[in-house]
Amino acid sequence: MRLSKPIFALLFTANLCLLTGCNNAPPDPRQHRITISTDPSLAPSWQQQLGDSAQKLTPEEQQLLANYIERIQYRLAHTANPADVFNPAKTNPAIDPSNPNIDTSSKPSAAKAVKHPISILVATALVEQRAYEHQHPFNPSGKPLTLQEQYPLRVIATPTSLNEELATKSVPQRWQVVLRNLGPESIDTFAGTLSLPLSSSATLGPESATNPVIEIPPTQFVPPIARGKAGLFIVDVPPVIAAKFTPTQLAEPQSIGIVIDSGVIELADGESVALAATNAPSVK
Repeated sequence: MRLSKPIFALLFTANLCLLTGCNNAPPDPRQHRITISTDPSLAPSWQQQLGDSAQKLTPEEQQLLANYIERIQYRLAHTANPADVFNPAKTNPAIDPSNPNIDTSSKPSAAKAVKHPISILVATALVEQRAYEHQHPFNPSGKPLTLQEQYPLRVIATPTSLNEELATKSVPQRWQVVLRNLGPESIDTFAGTLSLPLSSSATLGPESATNPVIEIPPTQFVPPIARGKAGLFIVDVPPVIAAKFTPTQLAEPQSIGIVIDSGVIELADGESVALAATNAPSVK
């Protein structure tokens, strides 16, 4: 029987694959399956698993995939039943499923960690992580947040960013700062200190080896900052600190790092939250 040219070519290609071996891995890394485990010997890094195709993921996708793996590894480490890995309430009963941003004194035990790795399609992991971070933008790993992390700050405006004249050397700059409430109850007032981490090129001089802090007097929020919402307040930044930030940072205030160093947050239900102090020097 005489074979047609198309059929002959198909059979020849099939025999060549059998003899030399063919790479069946899809060229699109999103179509790869990756293995996730708390044991590195059972699951190498996602970069190793994807090989050269990992470079085809966008920077955003690479970060999403890394966050997804970290989140699932945390759940694997704190559950005994693989079926519960994707159930936050069973993974860590100390976390309120409706608000997994809350840190508690009750820590889940890692002694009952899932020993078997799990496998998932990269495309599925990206979709799930993107949806998760949309709901939890301040907690991509799903781990319980510390008290400081429950109350993140962001500088949203400085005199420079508002096209106003910079304060003189003897007058503090007035920065607009947003406090977001990821805690369990509405925030009524805050008093304490804020820390301004400086870059390696910006320091207060050899006499100060740590980040400076700014004292904040009792500040009341009207209305109280509801859970999941944010409130605005003004911070008077001493000239000695403001002078350490570059014009670019002052013009783009969201690039300036700022955190609560210590203080007391009074909640609307009458309870209070005390945040521990660090060893940073106070600047009044």
